[in-house]
Amino acid sequence: MVGVPLQWFLKDDFDGKEILWNLFRELVYYRELKADYAYYCNRVSFFEDAAQGMRRLMYEAVFSREARDEIRVRAFVQHYCHTEVASLFYLFDAVYAFHYVRNRAPYYTTPEGSALLASLYQKERGVYWEHTETALHLQFAYALAERVLFHDMPKGCNRACIARDPVVQEVLRTLVLGTEMSNFIHSEFFPLSGEVVPTKHRDRIVSVFLLEHFVRLWHLSVANITFELKNITDRSYDPFRNERAFEYTKSNLHAVHSRDGQQELKKREDVFESCTTQFDERFSISPKERKEFARLLRTTHRLRIDMRSFWKSLIGKSVQWIDCYEGKCPKGRLNVGDFVSVFPDFQEFRGRDQRYKLRVYDRVYEVRACTLRPAQIEVSFVVDNSGSMNKEKIASAREALAVSMLSLKDFGEYSDMLAAGRRERTTIHSEVYYFGSSFIKVKSFGKSKSKDFNSAQLIKASVNLDGRFGGTNDAEVLKHILADVERRRARVSSDTSFVKVVLVITDGCSSYPHESRRTIEELRRRGVMIFGFQIGLMSPEETALFHDVWNSTEELGLLLGERLEYLPRELLRTLRVVLSKVHRLSSGERLHAQRVW
Repeated sequence: MVGVPLQWFLKDDFDGKEILWNLFRELVYYRELKADYAYYCNRVSFFEDAAQGMRRLMYEAVFSREARDEIRVRAFVQHYCHTEVASLFYLFDAVYAFHYVRNRAPYYTTPEGSALLASLYQKERGVYWEHTETALHLQFAYALAERVLFHDMPKGCNRACIARDPVVQEVLRTLVLGTEMSNFIHSEFFPLSGEVVPTKHRDRIVSVFLLEHFVRLWHLSVANITFELKNITDRSYDPFRNERAFEYTKSNLHAVHSRDGQQELKKREDVFESCTTQFDERFSISPKERKEFARLLRTTHRLRIDMRSFWKSLIGKSVQWIDCYEGKCPKGRLNVGDFVSVFPDFQEFRGRDQRYKLRVYDRVYEVRACTLRPAQIEVSFVVDNSGSMNKEKIASAREALAVSMLSLKDFGEYSDMLAAGRRERTTIHSEVYYFGSSFIKVKSFGKSKSKDFNSAQLIKASVNLDGRFGGTNDAEVLKHILADVERRRARVSSDTSFVKVVLVITDGCSSYPHESRRTIEELRRRGVMIFGFQIGLMSPEETALFHDVWNSTEELGLLLGERLEYLPRELLRTLRVVLSKVHRLSSGERLHAQRVW
């Protein structure tokens, strides 16, 4: 809601239709102010800079050298020049507002509406416009404004032109970038596309193309005028008359912008909260789960940002280019050997002015290298949910799981963005298993599911780890993954079209270590890259058993112990190494698990 004082129009004896027009015009000014309040706060400084040339000329042409340093003289000159220059910019603000309202209110394009605007124009013009001795610079400004205002008005509109000096008429005929001045201003202020032209851009147009003529004509007008200083002791060049009023206006502008910004932010927050609530209700995500996931996002934000930078660099480097050379081309780099061999023909072609038909040039160009990338990358997270997982271990595992899945999601999005420029497409998916005495899949790959469904599963898999599954039977879940890999290998066309990565997080040694070791070795023979991460304090016997399972032939297991805060970083570092190796894969090469720390 915008309030405009009605007495602004009553004192000018406007009727109802004219008041309505002026209300529309004031709303245009308000829209301009709201669109770029910061520029309006500093517009006075812009006018001061624009008036520098006029102030210099006034000092030189009007006042004696002895009087230039007087405070009264400086105040008068600054105020006078500021007022004159500002009037030019404010005039074309009014011109823009005039057209803005007219183009958006169909009534004012009709003959009746156009006649109303013409009569209102003459009423606002007043006696000042009819004065035959108007200063040259004001004749120029108002005459140009009139031409722009009535650029496309119907011929029936009655409009009177003020008397113009021949010098002014000559300036108005000046071409700007090969176009008549009024047509140029009209095209810049009112483009055919209908786009809104910001105040800053309009001020630049006026400053660059009109201000010079305005100041020159002003100089011709005041060259023979005698100025007298009367009652200007406390006069200021500030259009707000005093600093206090100016600061008050600026504070109001800042308050309006701050309020609008807060309202816009609150509106976005309300929309986001509404969408989040609908999402949670749709997929049965409790407020407790949402709160815990928000905590995980905050605590792992820095790690995720670092991984995004790494993914962008990795994917960018994965696109390889090779130089190709082509000879005997009509253009390019001259091949001296070819030129010597066809030199007799060259002389003949030269006489016929056909020498450019000779193919004696080499051309070098780049083509994208055809490299073989895996069509699918699958990452399985196997997380210990046994009773020995205490609060600290669960929190660390949740953070590691959340940031890893989110980072893989980011990697997949970046890879999809680049897919349009590559001959192959690589998709990446993740799944999550909780294991204890038995195991359960809490997140599937979701290849045929919607993005919302996959996001909901990611949230639940990140926050539902609670340590309620009893023992530590990791062998069973690893056998399940092995069986799935065997089925998958039978369906893929080659070993390099499918890459499988398994990351196991556990807080102790396996309940069935021998079965676990045999399954891990079998997975490695199948080309699966598998790694284990141990968290929590263990006895020497348990440590030896862990090494026997994971590091008997090759070091695939990492003992973190009580350094729980390192788990998210080490998990992400492993993903970095693995996916870096995947993107360096060439045709015919097979992936094998190897030590990454």
